[in-house]
Amino acid sequence: MHGIPSVVRLVGVASLGFIAVSSISVVACRSDDDDLSQSASAGSPTNATGGRASGESGAPGDGGRGEIGQASDDAGAAETAGTGGVETGSAGSSDEAGAGGVGGEGGEGAAGGISAAGAGGMLETAAAAARTLSVGQDSVCAVSDSGTVLCWGNNNDGQLGNGDIAANDGFGSYPETVSNISGGATAVSVGAGAACAIVYGGLECWGVNLYGQLGTGSSAVTESTPDWALISGVSAVSMSNDFGCAVVGGGVRCWGDNSAGELGNGTTMSEGVPVLTPLDAGVVDVVSGTFSACSLMGDGTVQCWGTGGSGQNMGTVPTPRDGLADVSYLAPVCAVIRGQVKCWYGDETSSVSGLPNVVAVADGNGFSCALTQAGGVMCWGQGGLGQLGNGETQDSNAPVSVSGLDSGVTEISVGGQTSCARLAAGGIRCWGDNGHGQLGDGANEPYSAVPVDVLGFAHGT
Repeated sequence: MHGIPSVVRLVGVASLGFIAVSSISVVACRSDDDDLSQSASAGSPTNATGGRASGESGAPGDGGRGEIGQASDDAGAAETAGTGGVETGSAGSSDEAGAGGVGGEGGEGAAGGISAAGAGGMLETAAAAARTLSVGQDSVCAVSDSGTVLCWGNNNDGQLGNGDIAANDGFGSYPETVSNISGGATAVSVGAGAACAIVYGGLECWGVNLYGQLGTGSSAVTESTPDWALISGVSAVSMSNDFGCAVVGGGVRCWGDNSAGELGNGTTMSEGVPVLTPLDAGVVDVVSGTFSACSLMGDGTVQCWGTGGSGQNMGTVPTPRDGLADVSYLAPVCAVIRGQVKCWYGDETSSVSGLPNVVAVADGNGFSCALTQAGGVMCWGQGGLGQLGNGETQDSNAPVSVSGLDSGVTEISVGGQTSCARLAAGGIRCWGDNGHGQLGDGANEPYSAVPVDVLGFAHGT
C-alpha cells in the first residue's frame, strides 16, 4: 500500500504530506501525496473528511488538493454534531430473482439491516441512521446509531471487515456489517486498505497490515476482521496509506510506516504498535497524510511532522506550522479559520473565494469540498469523475454547489475521487468515482456526477 497512486480529503494536508498523489494546478489545495485521511473523533466538530471520523462528525479520508479562491470574511463558529454510535440490524435473507429481473422481497432482518435479493435482483433495504462516516481511498465506512459499523467498496485487503478478502471491481457494492463489533462504536476512519473504529474508547482495526498500520502488533499481512490496536482512552483516530495516529488522553500516538518520520517520535523506525510522540497534552484532533501528520491544538494552533507533499521536511517530531492560528477545523491541506477556508502547498497559503461561512473542509485527490454553516456542500477542483457533484464532469476553480445538498448536511468526508455527505436524518449520499462500488447504491455505473443514496440508510434530509 506504500505510495500507491490515488485515483482522485476529506481530509489530509498535502503540503503537510497529507493527501493522495495528484496535484491540481491553480492556486490552492493541491497535493502530491498518495493518500490522506482525516481523523475520526468522538464528539468533534462537524467532519468534513476524506479521512476523519468522529462519533459526531468528522470522517477521515484521503485526498489530494483542490484549488483555491478566497473565502468570505464572515466568521462562522464550528458546529458540533452529537456523538453516538450507529445501529444496524443483521441482513435479512432474500428471494431469488430471475436473471436481470427484480428480486423478490428480502426476508425480514433486524431493524436497520440490509436484505439482499438473489442474483440479478435489486436490493431491499431497511433504513438505519448513520452517526458518522469516513471515505477512504476506494472504500467507505459508517457508524450506525446502534454502534455497529458498516462498510462498502473495495475489499482486496479485507478493508470491509466482514471476514472476506475479495476485490470488488464490478461495482454493485452495498453496505455490509463489520464483524465482531456488535455495538459501542463512536467513530471510524478509513485509509487506503485499512480502517480503525473507536469502540468503547479502544481501537479496533482491520485491513492491510504490511507496515504494521493496524497497530495490533500482529505480523499478519492482512486482517479481514477487527483486532484490538493495543490502546484505550481514544478520542480521535486518523488512518492514512501506511500509518495511523490517534488522540489518547490529549496526546498523540502513531503506528505503522515511519520511513519519512510520520510517526512523530523522533525516529524513522516503523512500529507495529502505537508509540508516543512529544505531544502528550493539549491535542484536540489529528489528521494524517501519506508521509506526514498534523495535530490541532486546543489553542487553535497546528503542529506537523513528517514529509509534506511538496517534499518539505517537517522533521521527525511535531513542529508548529507558521501562519495557522485560530483554526477551528483541520484537514490535510486546508483549514477553517474564523469561517474562512485556507489551503496550502509547501509554504504558500491562499484563501478560497466564493464560499459562505464554513464549518468544515475536506481534501480529495485534486479537489476539495466544504460544509457551510447553513448545512450545504460546495466543491472545487478536478471534476472528471463527477467529484464536484454538480451534475457536470468539468473542472472548476471556483466552488460550485453540490446538487440537492443546499442544506440538511451535518458531515462530509472525501477520499480518493469520491465524496459522501451525512444528512441530519441519518441518511448518506455519495458522488464521484464508483470504480469499486464505493457509492454504495448498488448501481453498475463507473461514477455519478450527482449525489446518490447509499442503500440501507435513512433517505431524505
